[in-house]
Amino acid sequence: MGTQNAWGGSGGRSWGRVRNESAGHASNPSTGNAETLLPALSDALTFLGDGAEAIPGPGATGNGFRPLPAGPSWARAARSRGHGGGGSGGASRGGGGSGSGGTGRSPTRSRARAAAAGGGVLAAGLAYQRGDAQTLESLGLDLNALRSMSSLKRANAILNAVVGADGGIEETELRHVNGRVLKQVLNDGLDGAAAVRLYVVEYVMQVWATETAEARRNGATAATASADTERQLRNALVAKARQLQVAASSTATEIRSAISTSLSSMRRLMKGS
Repeated sequence: MGTQNAWGGSGGRSWGRVRNESAGHASNPSTGNAETLLPALSDALTFLGDGAEAIPGPGATGNGFRPLPAGPSWARAARSRGHGGGGSGGASRGGGGSGSGGTGRSPTRSRARAAAAGGGVLAAGLAYQRGDAQTLESLGLDLNALRSMSSLKRANAILNAVVGADGGIEETELRHVNGRVLKQVLNDGLDGAAAVRLYVVEYVMQVWATETAEARRNGATAATASADTERQLRNALVAKARQLQVAASSTATEIRSAISTSLSSMRRLMKGS
């Protein structure tokens, strides 16, 4: 799973707890340990604008999809702080703002942005499945051009049109997540509801992998144990995702709304509520 290896992770107690528990679980991977990590991971998965921002605002296109804005994400500022010098940056990750590395607040991911990216990418994949040139055109894509490409180039064309590639951590996460789900939509014929459930699992997994990469790497656990930890966490998340109530979805607007709602519902399920 792709991670941002040069970045130490967000600050704050919630992510510090997740990193500590993940490092511990990696040394003793088990299904039970993976399940006990879910409440802490739910607490750490805070999203910017968990309410109104997830609702499409003025300027959305007719199908409800708004292309992601160009420019760097929050990640570049976060990485600059993380490499500011010596041990202060490392200390700030777990402490939530103390020390010279903690003068800025922890970066926050946007649920609306994650939902918009997923809505556009998955709508494009489903439209390609059914040969829907009109929907693809509304997303800035051409059906005949996509058909002429190899499977890898086709997926990249969709990702470039919707997610972009500015090199920031959030965009990199979204490309990893959307790339994995899009591959299954294009190759395995997933429907909209199944794609939304998979998107939620892959999104949580990717954020966890990004945030805990350094802690797990510093734990010096065997590669097989780390892989077992990842597999067991994914299985635990898949079991929770099966409980999500997802309506049939095919348009960018429907999928975006389903992802946004499902991300919030997933956090409650991970908490056991």
